[in-house]
Amino acid sequence: MLERGRRWVSLGRAAKLLGMHYRTLLRHLEDPDGGGFTVLEHRARNGKRIRYLPMDEIKRAMGETPVASSEGD
Repeated sequence: MLERGRRWVSLGRAAKLLGMHYRTLLRHLEDPDGGGFTVLEHRARNGKRIRYLPMDEIKRAMGETPVASSEGD
């Protein structure tokens, strides 16, 4: 899903990418420190909370950040 100029994925998909169970990720996100992720939350008509995590933050947590090259060394 695209919103606010970012790609967002569901918690289930994020948990798979991070190699953990959905409930484990949910427990980390419900901690007071928030697990270090930005969480986008929508309310469904039936009252359920649907949460998404930004793909760029997931990739950063997995160590897939682009490394700046230093030219001229």
